[in-house]
Amino acid sequence: MVPPSREFHDLWWKTSFSKFFKNRRKNLIEKIYGGFSNKKLKILEVGCGSGKDFISFYDQNDQIEFTGVDLDDYGINQKNFKFLKLDAESLPFKDKEFDLVISLGLLEHIVPIEKLSKIIKEIDRVGKSYVIVVPAVNTILEPHTKGIFWQLKDHNKKKKYKHAPLNYFSDDVWPNFEGFAGAKVKRFWHIPFLVCDLIISKVPS
Repeated sequence: MVPPSREFHDLWWKTSFSKFFKNRRKNLIEKIYGGFSNKKLKILEVGCGSGKDFISFYDQNDQIEFTGVDLDDYGINQKNFKFLKLDAESLPFKDKEFDLVISLGLLEHIVPIEKLSKIIKEIDRVGKSYVIVVPAVNTILEPHTKGIFWQLKDHNKKKKYKHAPLNYFSDDVWPNFEGFAGAKVKRFWHIPFLVCDLIISKVPS
């Protein structure tokens, strides 16, 4: 919901380098879910931003009905997409209304921890499945600050990130949130040997 800056995001997205790795991550999310082909799906993205991390890849897919929620309206114009401007702490959807809930690079910005816990529980409540992506604590390049191992440095000695709160949890802490109970956690090199993500997923077999 709170990107580093809209200007940076727009510049980064225009590069073929960015598109390649985002498409690669999109394909992994599909694989974790079991594929999207020939399926009518309702997908919710929590913290959808401009939609260019995931939703825009499916602008010609009329089998998927997308809903996006965010605190800011980026003006996504896509025929299979509906936007709601709201806080994800309380989602206006029925239990298990969506086949899949995704969230990419949002949860590390949520404070206090009580609010984060509520959002995670809401994701679990409204989705039959979910795939969540956050930065992994072992990432070499911290993707927001562009600092090397920024997340591991002493809080008082590292450059502050001014755009939004930025928190890291270890791999074994995330599944301890009530809404992530029973989730699978795996690391994924978004940019090999440079930027590492943590993927938290629950997809019923």
